[in-house]
Amino acid sequence: MAAAAVGPALQGLYLWDHPLQALAVVALLVVRTVRGPLGLPFLGNLPGLMAGDATEYLDRCVARYGSVLKVWAGTRPWVVVADPHLVRKLAYRNLARPAAMHEYGGVVVGPNFEVDQASAFVAAGEVWRRGRRAFEASVIQPASLSAHLPAINRCADRFVERLAARAAPHGPAAAAAATAATAAKGAAAGNGSSVGAGSREAASPPPALNILAELGNCTLAVVGEIAYGIDFGTYDDDDDGGGDGYPRAVPERGGGQAPEGDIAAGKAPAADRQHPPSGVANVGRSLAAACTSVFRHLQMDQATRYLPLQASSGAGGGGWLIFPSFKPAIRWLALHFPDPPQTRSMRARSDVAAASRQLMEAWLLESKAAAAEAVEAAVGHGAKGGPAAVNVCKAAAVAGHHGGKAGLSPPIAPQPHFRAVGGGICSSSFMAAMMEGRRGAAREERMSDVEVIAQGFTFMLAGFETTANTLAAAAFLLATHPQAAERLAAEAAGVAGRELSHELLAELPYTSAVLQETLRLYPPLPFLTREAREEVDLGGGKTAPQGSFLVLLEHAMHTSASHFPHPQRFMPERWLPESGGALGPADPHAYAPFGVGARMCVGYKLANLVAKAALVRVFGRFRVSLHPRQHLPLAMRTGLSRAPTDGVWVSLQERERDGNDRDGAATAAAPGAAEVAAAEAARGA
Repeated sequence: MAAAAVGPALQGLYLWDHPLQALAVVALLVVRTVRGPLGLPFLGNLPGLMAGDATEYLDRCVARYGSVLKVWAGTRPWVVVADPHLVRKLAYRNLARPAAMHEYGGVVVGPNFEVDQASAFVAAGEVWRRGRRAFEASVIQPASLSAHLPAINRCADRFVERLAARAAPHGPAAAAAATAATAAKGAAAGNGSSVGAGSREAASPPPALNILAELGNCTLAVVGEIAYGIDFGTYDDDDDGGGDGYPRAVPERGGGQAPEGDIAAGKAPAADRQHPPSGVANVGRSLAAACTSVFRHLQMDQATRYLPLQASSGAGGGGWLIFPSFKPAIRWLALHFPDPPQTRSMRARSDVAAASRQLMEAWLLESKAAAAEAVEAAVGHGAKGGPAAVNVCKAAAVAGHHGGKAGLSPPIAPQPHFRAVGGGICSSSFMAAMMEGRRGAAREERMSDVEVIAQGFTFMLAGFETTANTLAAAAFLLATHPQAAERLAAEAAGVAGRELSHELLAELPYTSAVLQETLRLYPPLPFLTREAREEVDLGGGKTAPQGSFLVLLEHAMHTSASHFPHPQRFMPERWLPESGGALGPADPHAYAPFGVGARMCVGYKLANLVAKAALVRVFGRFRVSLHPRQHLPLAMRTGLSRAPTDGVWVSLQERERDGNDRDGAATAAAPGAAEVAAAEAARGA
């Protein structure tokens, strides 16, 4: 009896939620011209999208229905496009991301919602333009990029020293153990090979290392230092590298904290602004903990049950997509009756805002102190009416801009709990660039405090996890293709011991090719989302109505045989001049790992620098092989980014310090059938 009433009840809810049914019917008739998989009532294709990796599901739909199709996310159609020219046209003509796109990453409530709305991911109009200009000034210009290289070098060097403590020593025995481990993986994959079997009793495999977790430490350190200009302290712990891909930087929350709403609004009491939370050595470590907590709760398996796309985990339903008008009620419930993941996520976002305000205040104090020192120096040495007197006026103006009295404010010592680089908040950091950009700017061009907080966190969100995922995928591919790894190592040996400069990194063609091929196979952002600003002609008599949710599926283009020969194979040489373009994309627009159009990733140049530096340092010093703990093929999951589901488990063997590593190179130069089979199984070829 009760079961029989469920259907009519749902129908009634749907009709109540969609009062303008006439418009809905028109939209459905228009979208009906686009083919796609059949969906369940109310749920649409959500079960298929949630059952495994959403990217793989969409790829399969493209293979069956063509490069233009639709899938149903609940009661809302998504128009999926995997045609290079159409993707390019739509990306340029439709700049706006869907208005509700931010809701797919969490249920942001309270004061944190204002910060979320100002982020570059979802902002529009002048707020987006101001944020975009700040990013361009910090990570696009060559001079700005060069200013970040000391941080990149410093963090990369510390990273490899950390890995060295977890690596096996060099030598024939270690090389044999690594070969045996790879052969064992090949056998587990079902290839039946006995290559390396005689070595299995000679030595036990090196310890397992989740390279994704370690790379998370590295990228959080470098991106954090570039974003905020302070040391994040991610190398202070002694984690064994067996984590879930997120750095272990979780502070203990002590007394003296402001109420959560006040922290979110940036209203922490003076005591908290002058001293870090209990148990935290510095604000950098507090920021690291908060950022990693936010990232962790963006993943489907650890998200709040209020997240609309949580249907597959059994923790909740796809209510917002099925009944969009329920959003206010769900947001009210999440605010007043949060579950533990929601509480942790909102607290972490509040901590990011509070720490950001601390850094903003510290920068103002340091700027004020520098201006005061300049005034004192000018007063002591300047002549009346001379150049020094002009400097006095300039310094006074700077001090006055920050609320000080020219020539009267004594120097202010930097706050000691900021364990910064070079004794203060690094002047080349994104935070400093945003704060400096507010000086003298017209009111309409000046970023607000909320915008500074939002863009600083956006910088972290865009740069930390995506770069770590890309490097982890590269490590997996190179571990299953030893010849490619040795070629990269030989190139890295040519720059061993040298400071990595912008020019030096540009002279590493094979390293660049490895990175390009990794991004082709495993782009961290496998699709773009846009909102149709007007009715869109999809070609072939197909149209999408105004307001349609557009999914521009780059991954399907990257792995299509129509665009790339042997699309499932890892072939870095396809990007080298020596291939003559025979292995490259048949259509240059078919490769777009950083997006297309005005909203393409503004930090792609910086991401390439960080990734190249890490690859050169790691593979120049270690041989990397898969550990038996690593499953094949590599399982992936798509949340806000695409990442390995269970990490990437490897073993490291340190090379000879002179870079020759004759034993290791000899072993890898002739990979056995097990290794080749493992590589092919990993790529699904």
